[in-house]
Amino acid sequence: MRTTSKREAYAELVGRRRECHACAPDLVNPATVRDGVLDSAHVGPYSRWQGNLEASLAVVAQDFADVDSFVELGGWPGERLGTNLMLVELLAKAGVATRPPKTGEPADDVFFTNAVLCLKRGTMSSRVPSRCFRECGTRFLRPTLELVAPKVVVTLGVGALDAVLSAFGLTRSGAGLAELVDRDQSFDLGTHMKLFPRFHPSRTVLNVSRSEAQQREDWRRLGTWLGTG
Repeated sequence: MRTTSKREAYAELVGRRRECHACAPDLVNPATVRDGVLDSAHVGPYSRWQGNLEASLAVVAQDFADVDSFVELGGWPGERLGTNLMLVELLAKAGVATRPPKTGEPADDVFFTNAVLCLKRGTMSSRVPSRCFRECGTRFLRPTLELVAPKVVVTLGVGALDAVLSAFGLTRSGAGLAELVDRDQSFDLGTHMKLFPRFHPSRTVLNVSRSEAQQREDWRRLGTWLGTG
């Protein structure tokens, strides 16, 4: 009997994502924006930058963008977006070298995805309904992580953390993000995957919740665990 390859299984997952409208009308599938010309052969836009299906490290952020920003970016992660540039620096602290996003040129050193794959209406700060985290977690987030099967999954912020934990039937039992990160708390996702929570590297978070120096140290410790730092 023929065995489906990882790449074929990924293509099937992407096909299901393109057809999914479980979160309509709250969110918009990228496949429906501009007749799909800005969509890709990846499960989501963030994976266009880092879509290595054999990666030992996967990063999960909350959501990608609103519709207007997605169009403005041409369907790719922003080349000059501070969050992306900071994430490259944090990965380096963990001993993982990669380059900033460049439209049309994947880096594919690790694997990036979002907890919610469809696009927000309104603005970048618009709220994502809680039901969309559940829908996307069950339909796509968990299947994607189980397919890639990285050694380590890093979540950026509480929204991404709770989405992954919920998709795998886990909770953080009331512990705050700072507490979890300070003690390097990990969660066993099965099949040899460990989840490590980290703060989101946005400028707001860096200025208010977790400084750049603290986040660099957080990722340095992660590199020690990975054996790359």
